[in-house]
Amino acid sequence: RLARREAYDSLSALVQATQRSLSEPRAVRPPLQALEHLQAHSYQMLAQLTAVKTLLLQRRGMLRPEQVEAPLELTAERIDAILSAGAPAGAGGNPPPGPLAPDPEPMPGPFESDLSPWLLRRLQLATGLAVQLRGDADDVLRTLSERASAGGASQVD
Repeated sequence: RLARREAYDSLSALVQATQRSLSEPRAVRPPLQALEHLQAHSYQMLAQLTAVKTLLLQRRGMLRPEQVEAPLELTAERIDAILSAGAPAGAGGNPPPGPLAPDPEPMPGPFESDLSPWLLRRLQLATGLAVQLRGDADDVLRTLSERASAGGASQVD
């Protein structure tokens, strides 16, 4: 609960800082498009994780523990590793998209008693969004670094 609150607070602070930066001269503004992608993917990932939490808390009886326990642990480790990783050396642009299917996947009907496929799909989407989020963060950091090295001599106010 505390980690989720901290994530929302941090994201809210980023949104507010981005909004305040709009009043700054263009030369010193952060990369707004990259920050918008970062914010959108952050909200999307938090929504997927909230859906997972809701399934676990409110629909636990409709899940197969033997089918979801290992993927839950693996997904938590993957997301932590993805988001904790620094920018890869020589990274340019976003990393390849995460393990998302290009087309909709067949899912069980709404009246099926086993919701495990839904939970597994949410975990897959959250992992893919973590990859996109890491790429967005790397893009923001790379752009800021390029501006700092190129604009050191030419400060515009």
